[in-house]
Amino acid sequence: MGFYLLAIFVITKVHSIFRLPLTATCHRTCHHVFTGFEFPFYETPELKLTLRGLDCILKQAPSRAPPVTPELLRDLIKCATNSSHDLVFSCAFLFAFFLFARISNLAPASVSSFDPSKQFCRGDIVVTRFGLSVSFKWSKTNQTGARLLKLPLVYTADPNLCPVRAYLRMCSCLPATASAPSFFTGCRAGLYIVITKTQFVLVFRSRLARMGVDNRSHFRGHSFRRGGATWAFRAGVPSELIQIYGDWASDACKCYLQFSEDAKLIVAL
Repeated sequence: MGFYLLAIFVITKVHSIFRLPLTATCHRTCHHVFTGFEFPFYETPELKLTLRGLDCILKQAPSRAPPVTPELLRDLIKCATNSSHDLVFSCAFLFAFFLFARISNLAPASVSSFDPSKQFCRGDIVVTRFGLSVSFKWSKTNQTGARLLKLPLVYTADPNLCPVRAYLRMCSCLPATASAPSFFTGCRAGLYIVITKTQFVLVFRSRLARMGVDNRSHFRGHSFRRGGATWAFRAGVPSELIQIYGDWASDACKCYLQFSEDAKLIVAL
């Protein structure tokens, strides 16, 4: 009984931090809090009923960031200045959208915490005949780096939405070696000043403010990943390919997709 009460206490604490439904919180708790320990009460009716009751009481729905649309992305790129600083963030935005990338692959939490085994280095992005080949060495679903995911980026007809042109322009303005971080704004004392997750979101919302977007505080780094997946789905890309391309380990990618009214009408008819 003592372990059972401890489990309930930890699960509700994790719930209050991550703001997830308690079913998902229980999974997160089992995998991250009780790693290496047995969790004998997870499948018991008592725990399941308790979590179901707490879900009804707390009524906490997951908060999903609104998706970035191609139209919004185009405006984000067009409102940037010609500075190398803005060029770096524009390129990062395009990569995040077209690769359905997690921000953790693009930017570290801080300048000092850049990890070449996790974030992109210049050597991970190779120029090819069709555009670029981008290598993901690590992700949330590949934390040991056991597999290498290579994804293509191609030239697009709209120059404002072309990740290949943006990357080549960025490399021309800020040349670096293969071991250098892909996205940096300069150097100081021989060290690259990489963009961070916080800066990524701040610049993103700053541009949204310039564009007059009212709900800009709701947008997060994940808005690009969700927007890219939704755009691909609406273009007719099968959800199985979206799952592989976005490196989702399960059908969780379907939670990211936002269906248009026309798509819903097709089902209704």
